[in-house]
Amino acid sequence: ILDEIATTVRGRVPHRHIHLLLENEENEASWLERGTGGRATRFTAQWNDDVHHVLHAAATGENSGYYQDYLGDDHKLGRALAEGFAFRGEHMQLRGSARGEPCAHLPPQAFVAFIQNHDQIGNRAFGERLSEIATAEAVRAAAAVYLLLPQIPMLFMGEEWSAAQPFAFFCDFQGELADAVRNGRRAEFARFPEFEDPQQRERIPDPQAETTFTSAKLEWDVLARAEHRTWLEWYRRILSVRQREIVPRLDVIHANSGEFEVLGPSALTVRWHVGANEILTLCANLCHNPVEGIELPRGSVLWHEGDTGDGTRLMPWTVYWTLTVTGPDPES
Repeated sequence: ILDEIATTVRGRVPHRHIHLLLENEENEASWLERGTGGRATRFTAQWNDDVHHVLHAAATGENSGYYQDYLGDDHKLGRALAEGFAFRGEHMQLRGSARGEPCAHLPPQAFVAFIQNHDQIGNRAFGERLSEIATAEAVRAAAAVYLLLPQIPMLFMGEEWSAAQPFAFFCDFQGELADAVRNGRRAEFARFPEFEDPQQRERIPDPQAETTFTSAKLEWDVLARAEHRTWLEWYRRILSVRQREIVPRLDVIHANSGEFEVLGPSALTVRWHVGANEILTLCANLCHNPVEGIELPRGSVLWHEGDTGDGTRLMPWTVYWTLTVTGPDPES
C-alpha cells in the first residue's frame, strides 16, 4: 500500500511539491531514495526515532526498554545527528535482531527530528513529558541540538512553552477489545523493574477512562505565567535563528555532508558541509560532566547555550553552533 500511495501521488501530480512522510520503525532507507535533482522518488522523509532516543537517553539517563541500546553510545549519538539513523543493519539488543539500512547517502531533509511526540510520551506508563523527567538545562540543550539540525524539526503540542500536562495513552474501545488493551498495557510494563509490584501497575492510568483523556488537554492559560512565557520566548528566538540561518541553506546541504567526532562521554562535534564554501558546526556536551581541552570552532556563532569558559571547554549541557566560511564569499 505504501508503494501504491507513493506511485499514485508522484505519477498523477508530478509538478507539485508534495511531502509524503513515513513513520517506520524498521529504518528502511530505501523508502526515502532520491532521483533526478534530489527529488524524492517515493517518500520525502520519515520520523527519526533514533534522534529522539539518543537525545532522550542523554537528557534523562534512562536505560530501560529501547533506551538500553542508546544510553552512553556516543557513536550512535553522532551518527543519528550527522547522518540520520543510528542503526543501519546492526543488531539491536532489545529486539534481538538487526534493524535499519545504510542512510548516509540521503540528504538531512529526509529525516524529521524531535525530542517529544505522542508515541514516545504516550507509551510511557504515566505519559510524562520530557520536562517532567529531565532538568531544564538538559531539555534546553537537547532542544538546541535538534531545532538547528539540518534535519526537519517537529515540535510536540505545548513543548514550546514547557506544558506540564501528561499525555498518557488513551482510547475509546468497547467490550473485549477494551479489556485487552487495558490489561495488555499493564502486562507490558510488568517487564520493567519499577512495575514488578502488581499494585504499582494498578496505578497506570486506565486508557478507557475519560479522565485519562482530559488530563492530556493543554491548559492555554498557563502562558500568563512567567516561567512558561520564558520558555516560549526561548523557542521563538531559536526558531528565528533556524529560519534565518539554516532554512536558506538546506538545499545545499547534500547527502554525505555530515561527519562527527566524539569529544567525551555524550560530547561531540558534528560538521556539515554547506555548499562549496561553508561549514555548519555543532559542539555539544550532553551530560553532567565538563569536557576540557577542546578547541571550539571559529566562525559566526549562531547559538550558544551553556558555558564554554575560555573556549577550551564545554561545561555540562552546553550547545554551541557556528557557521564558518571556508572559501571565497560568493557575495563579496
